Amino acid sequence: MLKNRPYNSRYHWQILLFFCLSFLTNVALAERDSVNCYIEIQDLWDLDLNSSTVNADFYLVLEYEDTLNRKIDLINGTIVSIDTIIDDQTAHILSLRYNAILRIKLDFDKYPLDQQMITIIFEPFQYYETQVFFSMKEQNILVKDLSLTGWEAKEILFSSKIQSYLIHERNGAKKYTYSVAVFDIPIKRKNGGMYFLKTFVPSFISLLIIYFGLFFKSTQIEPRLNLSVGSLFVMISNFIVTQQMLPELSTITLIEKINILTLIIIMLTILYYSLAFRFHHKLKPRQWHRLNFLIVFITLSFFVGYILLRIS
Repeated sequence: MLKNRPYNSRYHWQILLFFCLSFLTNVALAERDSVNCYIEIQDLWDLDLNSSTVNADFYLVLEYEDTLNRKIDLINGTIVSIDTIIDDQTAHILSLRYNAILRIKLDFDKYPLDQQMITIIFEPFQYYETQVFFSMKEQNILVKDLSLTGWEAKEILFSSKIQSYLIHERNGAKKYTYSVAVFDIPIKRKNGGMYFLKTFVPSFISLLIIYFGLFFKSTQIEPRLNLSVGSLFVMISNFIVTQQMLPELSTITLIEKINILTLIIIMLTILYYSLAFRFHHKLKPRQWHRLNFLIVFITLSFFVGYILLRIS
């Protein structure tokens, strides 16, 4: 026979506590109004790498349930103009058209093979809001024919974030939260390989110029040094052009690393020319030719290998 188990009130308290927490959670979620927001990018143009800005023309559509605070701030940009296209309070739809200058964060670590992100951030005007933004990916529209010269964009990403901070009042500090809508548009260079070759050409020409000196005899130091000086001038000019194209950075970009590597090879080659002139009598002409070929093979292999490793 089964024995009667003693009454244990602990299980009843656990069940009661579970239902209380579920009720409070549902009440807290019910206080927040869901707002479906999506954008339609009409055009992007004038991406300025020095000022980290881009011009944008887009629609912002908000679909809400009951009420909507129509004061919405564009956080990372300056609004040039804003027009209300649809404001149907019966259908609960608000459509706005923005013409704005967006401030974006640029990453030049892999320039000129860099990929950037154009971000559009909206948040409520007040520091405390009950509305929560969300978006469906298929609703965000990106027009294909953008005026973003040299760049291409294929999709729009969305994320909703809950921001919180403390407000110090007379009765003490209170914690407030609000929802932030973040639209991200990844962009990459059109024909990035060709653009990389265009910026890489000066380094390649510098190496060719200094390697031409290997066709001279080790005793002909003057033509070798003249070619070396010409190669250095090409690299200095390339450094100046690169600095003018980019803002002031505290990091070294990919093209600058390649330029520095080219300068190191040039300086080592000049050192080799000087040593060959000093000790030309130590080796026979055929041995010098073999050594020249070995120098070119080692430096070019290291140079090309470094580039392939960095762009992979």
